[in-house]
Amino acid sequence: MTIFMNLPNYTNQTLIVRKNGSKQNDEDKGWLKPLFVIANDQTISVLEPDIYPNGIYISKAYQEIEKNFNNGELFILERHMFDEERSQAFSTPHYFSLVHHTKSLNPNMMLPVIETSLPNREDGLFPQGVVLPTKDAFFVKDGSKVYGPLTAQLEDGQYRALPKKTQALRGLANDDLAIYDYSVITDFLLMFNDDNGRQIIFLPSIKTISTLPFEKLDYISDDRLVAYFNSMDIGRNSRFLAKREAQKLQDGLKHQQKIKIMPSDRLSRLESILKEYLGDSDVGKDIIRTYLKTDEGKDFLSNYVAKHQSSLIGEELDKIKSQIGEQRSELEKSLSQLEEKIASKRSEYHTIYDEVKEATVEATEQIKQRKQLLEQDLAALEAQSEEEKQNILAEQQRDKQEKIDALSDKISSLGQTITSKNTELVEIEQRMNEAGTIIDLQGEKEYLKRDIDQLKRAVESHSRTLGDPEKLAESMAQVKLVNDILNGRKLTPTPTIICNPAPKLDDKQPTSAMDLVEQIAASFEQDPGKTFNNDELVNILICFTQSFLSILSGPPGVGKTTTVIRLADAMNLGDLNGQQNFIYVPVGRGWVSSRDTLGFFNSLRDCYQPSRTGLYEFLRRNEEEEYQKSPRLILLDEANLSSIEHYWSDFLGLSDMEARSRAIDTGHPNREEGLLRIGGNVRFMATINNDATTERLSPRLLNRVPVITLDADSSLNSTSSLQFNKLQGALDYELLEKFFLPNERDEMSVSDKLTLDDIVKILSEASPELGLPIIISPRKRIAIQNYCMVASQHMENEEAIDFAIAQHILPSIEGFGVPFRTRLERLRGRLGNQLPRSKRILDRIISSGSDFTNSYSFF
Repeated sequence: MTIFMNLPNYTNQTLIVRKNGSKQNDEDKGWLKPLFVIANDQTISVLEPDIYPNGIYISKAYQEIEKNFNNGELFILERHMFDEERSQAFSTPHYFSLVHHTKSLNPNMMLPVIETSLPNREDGLFPQGVVLPTKDAFFVKDGSKVYGPLTAQLEDGQYRALPKKTQALRGLANDDLAIYDYSVITDFLLMFNDDNGRQIIFLPSIKTISTLPFEKLDYISDDRLVAYFNSMDIGRNSRFLAKREAQKLQDGLKHQQKIKIMPSDRLSRLESILKEYLGDSDVGKDIIRTYLKTDEGKDFLSNYVAKHQSSLIGEELDKIKSQIGEQRSELEKSLSQLEEKIASKRSEYHTIYDEVKEATVEATEQIKQRKQLLEQDLAALEAQSEEEKQNILAEQQRDKQEKIDALSDKISSLGQTITSKNTELVEIEQRMNEAGTIIDLQGEKEYLKRDIDQLKRAVESHSRTLGDPEKLAESMAQVKLVNDILNGRKLTPTPTIICNPAPKLDDKQPTSAMDLVEQIAASFEQDPGKTFNNDELVNILICFTQSFLSILSGPPGVGKTTTVIRLADAMNLGDLNGQQNFIYVPVGRGWVSSRDTLGFFNSLRDCYQPSRTGLYEFLRRNEEEEYQKSPRLILLDEANLSSIEHYWSDFLGLSDMEARSRAIDTGHPNREEGLLRIGGNVRFMATINNDATTERLSPRLLNRVPVITLDADSSLNSTSSLQFNKLQGALDYELLEKFFLPNERDEMSVSDKLTLDDIVKILSEASPELGLPIIISPRKRIAIQNYCMVASQHMENEEAIDFAIAQHILPSIEGFGVPFRTRLERLRGRLGNQLPRSKRILDRIISSGSDFTNSYSFF
C-alpha cells in the first residue's frame, strides 16, 4: 500500500454507499459506490471520487444486495478491506467487502432534498414524472425556500405529499411544515454529482437543523380537514355526509366562527369545501350508492326484488320459456333423424355379415378339395419303385463324367499352347539381351574415349603445374583444404562424449507402487528443493510411465528443471555430468528440425553426423541390452524456446503406445544403419515457460501429452515416512509398467466416468451462446481413462479425476469473447469444490482473461 500513502485511509470507518451494478455474466458479483464517510463523532462528510476510483468489489452474494436495496437507495457499509495485490498490479487503489457488512440507514439519516415545486395543500399531488422516496422522510427545495419534513404516498401513479410528524422541531404541530431559507441551511447540507452530472442534496438528519430559525406552514389537505372537524363532533362523524348532515356541519362552523376557538384559516377552507359539496348535483346519487353498499341497503334491495318479482321479471320469464320450447322441438326432430340413420346402418351391417359368412363356408370347401388333390399326388410319388430312382441317378452320373472328360481334353490342349508360347518368349528375351549388350558396349566405348581425352588434358595441366613451383604450392594448399572438408576436420577439437556404463539395478527393488513412492520421497527430502506430497509423486510417476512425453509448466523458479533432475537421481538413472540413462538437453532458440536434436547424414563424408546435444549417441546405446533394464530419461529444458512440434517431429508419432516400436529414419542411405530404434524404456520430460519469448504448444502436441502444473505453494509439506531409504541402485523398468500401467481387470469408476462425460459435454456443446467449442478427442479420453484406472488405486477417486482433468483437458482451453466466458463459468460450476486443483487453474484462466479483453487460454 506504500504507493497510495498520500490517500486517506477509511477502511476502519463506516461508509454510506449505493449499488453500482453487478458483474457482466456473473450477477452474484458486483460493485458498491462510496459516497459519504461517517466519522467517529458521527459527523458525515462527502468522499472525493479519486479515493475509490474502482468502487468497492463484492466477490459473492451480490444478489442479496440487489434484493435488499432499491436503485439509488443509500445504505451503510460497516467494513471494507484494501486489496493490495490488485492495487499493486493495476497501480490504482482497489477495495473489497462482503455482503454481511451492509445494513439499512436509520430512517432519520440522509434525508433527500428534492428540487421541485411544492404541491398545493388541497390535494398535495406532485406533477407526473417526479419520483420520491416512499419509505423515508424528505424535504422540498422550492426556489429559495426549503419545506419539510414530508413523506410521499403513491396513488394511481402519482405521488402525494403528507407532512411528517417529528419531535426534533419544537413548536411544529401536526400537519405543519417547517420553512427554512436555503441560504441559512446550505452549510449543513451534503452535495455530490451523480453519474449524469446532476446535483444530489442530502440533509444528514433533522437534528442538525433543529436549532435554526424556521417559519411554519399549515399544510393540512382537504380530506384531512373534513376529518379534523368531524372528529370534533361538529356534524356527524361519517365518511359520507348527507345534505342534511353537511348543512348541520355548516351551521356548526358558523357558530365556531362566532366564538373563535378554531383557526380562522381552517374554518374558511372548510366552509368553502362544504359549499362546493352542497352545490354538487350528484350528491343524491352518491348518497343512494353509498346506502345500497351498506348491510341495511342490501337487505332493502333483496326484499324489494322478492316482493315485486312478477312485475320486474315476468315478461322476461315468458320470453325464456318460449325460447326453451323452440329449442326442445328442434332437439326432438334431430333425435328422430339420428334414430332413422341408426336403423339403416344396422340393416346394412346384417347384410354384410351374411355375405361374409357365405364366403367363409365356400373358401373352407375349396381348401378341403385342394388338400385332397395334394395328398393324391404325394401318394403317387411314393409309389415309384427304387429301381427307377437308381436309373435316374446313373443317367445323371454318365452326363457328368462326359463333361469332365471334355474339360480334361481342353486343359491338356491349353497346356501345350502355353509351353509353345513360353519357348517363343525365351527366344525373344535372348534376342533383346543381345541387343542391349551391343548398345551398352557402344556407350562404354564412347565413355572411355571421353575419359581418355580428359586424362590427356589433366596430364598436360599437371605437367605445367609441376614445372611452375608457385602453382604447385597453391595446388597443394587447395588439395589439403578440400581433404579437410571431406573428412569433417575442424580447427578446434570436438569434445569427446564420455559413455559411462549403464547403471546397475538395485538388489532390493520396491515390492509395491507405494514403496517406490516412499523411496523417491525419501530421496527428495535429502535436498532443499521443492517438496511434494505422495499424491503429487504418484501423479508424476503415472504420467512418466504412461506418456512418452510429459510437460512440466509453471512460473520461473518454481523448480521444474530441478524436479526432473531429482527424479532421475532418485531412480539412480544418472546426473547432469554422467551419460548413463539420463541426459540433459537444453533447447536452443531457432531449432526447426531433427538436425538440431539428432543430427543429419553428411553426404560429403558419407556418414551420419550427430548434433552436439548427444541425443543420437544416447539413443544408439539403447540397442545394447544393459541399457534396456532401467528407465531412460531425456530432459528437454526450456522446450518451447522453439516449436516442439517442429524439432521433435520425428518423435511425435511415437507418442501413441501402439507406435512406440516404430524406428526413426535418420536419412542414411544404408537402410539398416539409417534406422534408429527407440526402446520401450525411453521417456521424455520437458519444462516450459509462458511468456513473450516462447512458442505456443500446438493442439496436435497437446492431444498427445499431459501438462503438469507446478505451483509455488502447491505442496508445503512432504508426507513420506522416515522408515524408507532411497534406492541404492537403478529401478527395474518392468516394475514401473507393473505398478503404473492399467491391466485388463482395471476399470474406470462410474463417478469418474460421469464427471468426465459432463465436462466433455460442457466443452463440446455447439451453441452461439457458449462461443467456440473445445473438442476432446478419443485419444485424450483413453489417456484419461488409463490414468484414472491406475491413480484411483493409490489416491482418492476425486483426487485422481482432478489430476486428470487439470493435466489432460484444461490445457486445451483456448477461446475469446463473452460467450466463451459463459462456457468456462458453466465448467467452473461443474467442477465446484470437488475438484479444487482444476477449479484453481480454471479460476486463473478466467481472471487473466477478464484482465486481457476477454481472451482466455491455459498458457
